[in-house]
Amino acid sequence: MISVTTQPQGADLAVGGNLSLTVAAISSNGKSVKYQWQKDGADIAGANAATYSKNSVVAADAGAYLAVITAEGAEPVNSAVATVTVK
Repeated sequence: MISVTTQPQGADLAVGGNLSLTVAAISSNGKSVKYQWQKDGADIAGANAATYSKNSVVAADAGAYLAVITAEGAEPVNSAVATVTVK
């Protein structure tokens, strides 16, 4: 079983601002957890760390972000959705 211990928080950013989303989880079976960030339901290529960062955001970076968390022998879980707005 995977437990999310820190949920990502939404952000209200200006164009050109920096985005940083963080999630943390533990697996009850002692296996290491793996992360895959998604934006609006699609995987973000290369975004597989506990923190997802993007510098100099643009309007197209607005959306709903979440992390899919997996560990060997455990069912995957999703983090809470973090809504990001860019103005």
